[in-house]
Amino acid sequence: MRAGMVISLASIEDADAPGGQRRRRVLYRGFVSEVFKPYMDPAEEWYFHTFIDAGDYGLGVSASPLLRGADCPANAAYFDGYYADADGKPVEAMDVICLFERYAGDVAWRHTEFGPRGRMVSLSGILEMKATSYTQVQQIKSDAHGTLVAENTVGVYHDHFITYHLDLDVDGTDNSFVKNTMVPERNTGDPATGGADTPRRSYWTVSREVAETEADVQVNVNGPPADLLFVNSSKKTMVGNEVGYRLVPAGATGSSLLADDDYPQRRASYTKRQVWVTPYNRSEKWATGLYAEQGTGEDSLQLGAWSKRNRGIKDRDIVPVVHGGDGEIDFEEFIRIMRRTNYGY
Repeated sequence: MRAGMVISLASIEDADAPGGQRRRRVLYRGFVSEVFKPYMDPAEEWYFHTFIDAGDYGLGVSASPLLRGADCPANAAYFDGYYADADGKPVEAMDVICLFERYAGDVAWRHTEFGPRGRMVSLSGILEMKATSYTQVQQIKSDAHGTLVAENTVGVYHDHFITYHLDLDVDGTDNSFVKNTMVPERNTGDPATGGADTPRRSYWTVSREVAETEADVQVNVNGPPADLLFVNSSKKTMVGNEVGYRLVPAGATGSSLLADDDYPQRRASYTKRQVWVTPYNRSEKWATGLYAEQGTGEDSLQLGAWSKRNRGIKDRDIVPVVHGGDGEIDFEEFIRIMRRTNYGY
């Protein structure tokens, strides 16, 4: 009941592979590990509104049936979900996942002679979650912790952080994390230092770092421009480059502004960085720990704590744990229909 939709054994068919078409592994298992939503009112009646949806409530049990013809397009195929209830009994959730092909809607690309159709395959599901506001009988005109969105109704400032557990298997289990940082350089005119005797004054080059341990990752994606790669150093492309995938943020990539010693931040200390990489451990699935309700941030099964072991991650079976999110400032327009915000990679 804690896990929502889980994608297992994702792979691609490679028609250009030597010996003909073959299936190549990409992802062993991927799922939402946690959803952290702290509200920003420290008052007695509000301070404890710091929701950890997967750990406290369960994403599987919160899944709502999709409405055919409304939530998904007409060409969608629907799937039922199953989870174990509090007594360990299987529960069937009808039509909670849909799969469909859609036009990407992005700017198209093409070669002089040909161009692909802008299609992508999408999985969709809906969790039954609601925004929280509070209503007072006393007249309210302003509030330091939220926006007046209707008469006597304040939308409290809050965060949304969604954390993904991505157990990658890029052409096998032995993978590495590579950070290619763009570094500006002056043109010295000396070929020995990468320069050239031309009018150019500057350029940028790439500093390549292969992470050896967990402490080498913990990346803030809003820092200096860089490409984040997951590669298999034992597998090469036809021109000799390492096979791999880029991690590309899609949507908001904020980080928590809460103080490190604040108790909700201790429960979700990993939200200070967007990208973590750990070696595979079957017990390390949930970013907020096995018992999130009782978590203190010192639980050895919480992401921020278990990463302090600083284990080796080069050429290992590694698991990226990434999150997206941002702060939410409510406006009057949200009183009926809240805005949609996308988080993902």
